[in-house]
Amino acid sequence: MRYPIKRIYLSPQSKRRSGKSIDKVRFLVAHDTGNEGSTAKANIMYYERTKDEQSASAHIFVDSVEIVECIPAFEKPEKAWHVMSNATELDNIKWGYDANNTAIGVELCYGGQVNTHEAYRRYVWTLAYLCWIYKLDPKLDIVGHSELDPKRKTDPENALRTIKKDMADLIDDVAFEYEICTMGDDPAMEELLKRMDNLERQVKTLQARNEIACPERAKEAVNAAVKKGLIQNADNGSTDFYRLITVLHRAKVI
Repeated sequence: MRYPIKRIYLSPQSKRRSGKSIDKVRFLVAHDTGNEGSTAKANIMYYERTKDEQSASAHIFVDSVEIVECIPAFEKPEKAWHVMSNATELDNIKWGYDANNTAIGVELCYGGQVNTHEAYRRYVWTLAYLCWIYKLDPKLDIVGHSELDPKRKTDPENALRTIKKDMADLIDDVAFEYEICTMGDDPAMEELLKRMDNLERQVKTLQARNEIACPERAKEAVNAAVKKGLIQNADNGSTDFYRLITVLHRAKVI
């Protein structure tokens, strides 16, 4: 258990939580909220406020602070309405059932006040943990919402793109997480995990240094470069980048 799981269950016998049980969990559906900056708790509170008005739901929301289960997913799982019924035949062809009847839906929160990189770490672990509980194969039994409903949905790619990931990356990351989490108390693995954590902290430090908002002193130069089509946007550059753009602008190269 790398992370604690909080339970804030929706009121039962409502449109969003029918209370109907899942006989057997056969696969997982990866979603994102599609609402940048919304937290796990905020999404669940919205679900609760509108529990008798709408039926769309999911089992679990994951942000950078917490993993929150709102419809039972880990013990005595219940159905959630997270995929449009009969949107595609993929779920029936591959697993023999509609997603809502047999799959757990996990939502990734991203953007704004949510640190997407940290939320993604928890999201990957959550999917791996569910695979372990239900004896699923991470390489075969995780599907994106967009794959089940390609005409209407583009999640979880919406969130994954913001951290330069795609579904293939997600599947690989979950498979790796599953492998390292199921190796028990092997001292060598514990040492590897410590090194991974240290490396990730170093990467985050570098990202913080190299992806900063445009400082006031460089805005005129950066805007000039954007207008000329030399760069796409004015944010997420490094200190050296802003310094170079400013020098070029003052030299009238830009």
